[in-house]
Amino acid sequence: AAAQPGAAPRAIRAHAGGVTAVAFAPDGKSFASCGLDETVKVWSFPEGKLLATLRPESKHASNSTNDVE
Repeated sequence: AAAQPGAAPRAIRAHAGGVTAVAFAPDGKSFASCGLDETVKVWSFPEGKLLATLRPESKHASNSTNDVE
């Protein structure tokens, strides 16, 4: 159910270590949260249903110039 105007905000506890950023989709129907647990979670809005969890493929990104000619 949609939140009623004037209703208290709802907390979603899903990241270990806290949230570092939140961004809403342009259509306002979902948002993403980034956490100290190195995940990005995508949520429906205003329901707060978890739609996806994204994790890094590797903790060490390659920045080698050997692959570039």
